[in-house]
Amino acid sequence: MKKGAIIGLAVGGTAIVALGAVYFVGRNFYKDHFLAGTTINGIDCSNMTVDMAKEEIQFELDNYKLVVSERGDLEDTLKGKDMDFLYTDGGEVDQLMENQSHNMWIFKLMGNKSYEFEHAFTYSEDKMVDLVDAFQCFKPENVVQPEDAKPVLENGEFVVKPEVEGSLIYTLDVENAIKDVIMNNVPAYDLDEAGLYIQPQVRKDNPELLAKVDQMNAMTKADITYDFVEKQYHVDREEMAGWVSTAEDGSIIVDREKVADWVRNMAYETDTFGLEKDFTTSYGRTITLAGGGDYGYCIDQEATTDQLINFIIEAQTVVTEPVYLYTGLDRTGNTIGKSYVEICISTQTLWLYWDGQLITSTPIITGCDEKGYSTPSGSCWAIDGKKMDWNFTTFPNAWSTWWMPFNDQVGLHDASWQDPSYYEIPGFYISNGSHGCVNIPDAPMEQIFNYMEIGYPVVVYYSEDQVVGPAPTEDLVAG
Repeated sequence: MKKGAIIGLAVGGTAIVALGAVYFVGRNFYKDHFLAGTTINGIDCSNMTVDMAKEEIQFELDNYKLVVSERGDLEDTLKGKDMDFLYTDGGEVDQLMENQSHNMWIFKLMGNKSYEFEHAFTYSEDKMVDLVDAFQCFKPENVVQPEDAKPVLENGEFVVKPEVEGSLIYTLDVENAIKDVIMNNVPAYDLDEAGLYIQPQVRKDNPELLAKVDQMNAMTKADITYDFVEKQYHVDREEMAGWVSTAEDGSIIVDREKVADWVRNMAYETDTFGLEKDFTTSYGRTITLAGGGDYGYCIDQEATTDQLINFIIEAQTVVTEPVYLYTGLDRTGNTIGKSYVEICISTQTLWLYWDGQLITSTPIITGCDEKGYSTPSGSCWAIDGKKMDWNFTTFPNAWSTWWMPFNDQVGLHDASWQDPSYYEIPGFYISNGSHGCVNIPDAPMEQIFNYMEIGYPVVVYYSEDQVVGPAPTEDLVAG
């Protein structure tokens, strides 16, 4: 054999021996070490023993970080060590080692060998919850309530105010989401992208909202004026805007309570029924009549509220009056008007005025003071009725041709039983007067009956110095 061949065989043999030695060394090494390229739950465990791999897994758990992004450029970070992340050894790593073909290690040097275990660790849920509850997104100063898009009035017209996204989010929703995230070893999580924030229910392009705005603009085209001669109350779109709202069923309604409040205020400022009134007597002196009479204007608030709501719904432009329970003759500062009956008890005189002109004046006989039948005085009453040929059932054979009650049983009437001379006796009424009524001679009584109508005012005062006279002590009766 040639010398070169011998040397070649020697080298080849040496190489085989060397390769065999490397194989056996590797075989023995990978008997208790993971093959190169081995990852467990995303952790590179190449060439590690089981214990080393477990330590690395725990190390990675300790250093786990979850960055949570929130609205408003806010951000919070959760750390594994703060939540007591702990690797749970269920024998999976050991089993991987046992299943590893260390005899074939040399053929598996290339390629990745990735393994995932579910629930390979535990953590303190209580600590996680405490950390999540401390997120910046839950601090009061960072919480903005979401708002639905809604109609608003701008420059005299309803328009859509866009929704407010807000930043309201529930802690329980975030806690539950974070549980899933950390179990999947996710490094970052965006609460907004996850859809956890409470969303507005109505957005600016909502077809129903747009239709409502159109309807509200149509309803508030009304222009309503209540005319009180010397004062007007105007209802325009600006006023009505606060009255139009959405019902629970989504329909557009006029808020009755708000309209009623407006009507109530108008009535408070304009009603004159039963209130004090200034009055200039036939003697030329201005006196103040006390409240308590039944003459004047009184708005029917319920009916006027209905009226106003109908005007709005029908989008009417109207100048009108409210609906009244009681009316007078004059809406100016006088309120009594220019047509009335005036009675002064102390002088036993009655005046009849029509449209500011004196029609007649006459002596009268009023209620008997000494017997407690004093005619009520000091206020203004309205004529309640008109009857001819009236029989007074409380007094046999007593009747009047003209009867006009104005204060319950007290009224104006002729009195055939009164001798005409009695009207001329000063102070006759004090001891010989009526049972409360105003007795009037036939001719002026007929004039009063012909001129005055139901609702016309009767002013009664005791004297200019003493507007309110003696109060009756007995029950007054007609006659």
